[in-house]
Amino acid sequence: MAIQPIDLQTLYSQLENVSKTVAHQQQGVHLNNAIQQDVKARQMEKEKTAVQKLQNDKNNIEAVK
Repeated sequence: MAIQPIDLQTLYSQLENVSKTVAHQQQGVHLNNAIQQDVKARQMEKEKTAVQKLQNDKNNIEAVK
């Protein structure tokens, strides 16, 4: 079965749509990774401040004793 010219015309017209879809998917993956890294950084910063606050409170409790 040979490829007809109309088949090639359809194929070429759809290549742009396929390339746009692939580009959007790749951008989505990069964006998702960036968001996850930002969330992780915020969690680590929050944990760090929580530990420092607990240490400061512990010092204050010992001063009261």
